[in-house]
Amino acid sequence: MASSKSKSVHFTVIDVHGIFWVPLPPFTTDSNVDLVRNVVEFYIQNSRNIILAVLPSNVEITTQETLKMANKPGPGGMRTMGVLTKAGLATELATQNAIKDLVLGKRNVLRLGYYVVRSSSADDQQSTISDRSAQERAFFGKPAWHEAAASGRCSIGSLKTRLRDLFMSISKKEFPHVKADVANQLGQCRSRLSSMGPSRTEQSYQRMYLGRLGSKFQAVTQCALNGYYDSEATFREVPSLKLITAVTKMNERVANNFWKKGHKRHISPD
Repeated sequence: MASSKSKSVHFTVIDVHGIFWVPLPPFTTDSNVDLVRNVVEFYIQNSRNIILAVLPSNVEITTQETLKMANKPGPGGMRTMGVLTKAGLATELATQNAIKDLVLGKRNVLRLGYYVVRSSSADDQQSTISDRSAQERAFFGKPAWHEAAASGRCSIGSLKTRLRDLFMSISKKEFPHVKADVANQLGQCRSRLSSMGPSRTEQSYQRMYLGRLGSKFQAVTQCALNGYYDSEATFREVPSLKLITAVTKMNERVANNFWKKGHKRHISPD
């Protein structure tokens, strides 16, 4: 899990584990299979998340369970974008054609479509960002990738631009909900703070607080005995404190038991 937070970029990038079916003891167990799946589903269901289904270009897309989960009907499918990495591994013509069909939206369509990038080799630790960008432009400038590159869905730069626009769109849509959530949490905090009362650092304030607690308890008890349940919120929060109602229900249960199970026995004067 990696996060990126700063004064200018207010978002978090979460890299969740890929779905797997066969555990590999002692590193993974059967419980880890369900755990990973639940974590993935948790983030998919969040309406404020953009789902990037990152897949290498040399795998069969139709067999990817994560992609199926993210693209199922509902809110998740509206926020799912496929990212095909390691385009250089697609050396066979059939594989290249399959990737281009995905990018051009001809098969296995996602709501936000597919983007393809050329990932650097794990051994390439010397090249700079500008060097990698130049290598990527040269790679997708080849005739084999001309049609896909013309769609504007090739290279990290194109993906970055699309994600920026998508972030802006979702932020505008979700901002009112975020504002409402913040106001709700603020109201809850203020309510809890109010219920704690003022600061009681001195003994006199502590005695006053305890005195008010005792008076409150006495008032609630008197209401419970007299049946005045509408005057205190305590009875709505804890219905079992309605003593008269509880006693009445107990009497009704006893009467019903006598009615259903009671018997008469006649005794003669002798």
